[in-house]
Amino acid sequence: MELARLQRCNQDEVAKVVIRRGLTTRQTARLIDDLLAAQPSMAKAPRASVQATRPSWAQRRRSSADPGEQIVADAWGMRRMAARSTPDCSSVSLASLGEPAATLVGTELRELKSTLVSLTTTLEKRLSAQGVPNAAHG
Repeated sequence: MELARLQRCNQDEVAKVVIRRGLTTRQTARLIDDLLAAQPSMAKAPRASVQATRPSWAQRRRSSADPGEQIVADAWGMRRMAARSTPDCSSVSLASLGEPAATLVGTELRELKSTLVSLTTTLEKRLSAQGVPNAAHG
């Protein structure tokens, strides 16, 4: 719904940014507010400017004090996002989104799957090397 506030020619590009960043509805609304405030005529805005726009609330500060704390924070954030996304992925068929949304969502989900498989492989190796038992099997 928030994307509908933009000129049609900008909606696909902004949707890609929203999906890639995993923004919530509230964050998407803020992004669009910022875009419209910065460039009232989004129809004339070059595509690169949409991708380059990163509002201050989207900036992520990484803790340099303790890498362990950062890993825990990232793991917590990923679990939270996965819990929030699971019902949506389970209840919405891609076909019901219509084109081109179904294509875009399908592409992003395939890329997400690849990233998660890579992360899972890395975690299995790291946890095995540290002697941490697999919770699913132990």
